[in-house]
Amino acid sequence: MNVNYLISFIETVNNKSFSKAAKNLYITQPAITMHIKNLEKELDVKLIDRSNRKFSLTKEGEILFEQSKHIVNMVEETKDKINASLDESNSQVRIHASSIPYQYVIPSLLIEFSKRYPEVKFDVVKSNSRNLIDLVVKGVISFAIVGEKIENPTLKYYMIEEDEIVFVSKDEVADVKEAIISKPLVKREEGSATQGYIDHFVNDIGLKADELNYKYTIHDNDVILELVKAGLANCMISSLITDDSLYSYSLDSEILKRGIYLVVSKDRYLSAAEREFIKNITK
Repeated sequence: MNVNYLISFIETVNNKSFSKAAKNLYITQPAITMHIKNLEKELDVKLIDRSNRKFSLTKEGEILFEQSKHIVNMVEETKDKINASLDESNSQVRIHASSIPYQYVIPSLLIEFSKRYPEVKFDVVKSNSRNLIDLVVKGVISFAIVGEKIENPTLKYYMIEEDEIVFVSKDEVADVKEAIISKPLVKREEGSATQGYIDHFVNDIGLKADELNYKYTIHDNDVILELVKAGLANCMISSLITDDSLYSYSLDSEILKRGIYLVVSKDRYLSAAEREFIKNITK
């Protein structure tokens, strides 16, 4: 018997609602329905009385509800004992983030959350947005914090920060578009959400990427800023990381206005610590 199915059943009964259970567990309503149908198939009984509009359990459903709570509690207690025997904290959250949120959004989120839940441990991993979204779709990771949205019916996005990509230069610039065309530029690597927005913008103003003088391809934002400070090139970069010693210019384009998003699979089960972290940063 699948423990996650029992958790879905308990949450549904507690809320007397499939949709509320799905929301609380950060999975889809069809997934909740499937979990309960799988339980009914395995036990060969009906658990929920569907003969009227009012939510009610069958006799068998009431029995399973009471036993399920014991089973889930026993499983959680077992996990706690195993964790304790390994001398580890009972709660750990692994956060996967793209470069901008990794450096400039995650720290404040961790500080705030750790004040409320000091016992929770974190493992923070950096990759680019497109790779992380693909890993969430494939079910390899539970959630990620990224700089773009790639629509997929299995995903749900929460915007946690507003951002805009701006043009940055060491020296004052009279004509930004001319500077983009004629001066050396730094670009991000393929798969970077920031570079994807920039490529879209360049195309929108009637230019092609090969018309620009991309002299450097850099994976790290701090390195990019150091090259700009040295006067070696200009760049287009997130407004969240601009430096007061440099000149920043808005490019007045809706294309370059974006969000920083938490992306989570609608169907993957999340641990209690993960659910609490997501709830805390999306409220």
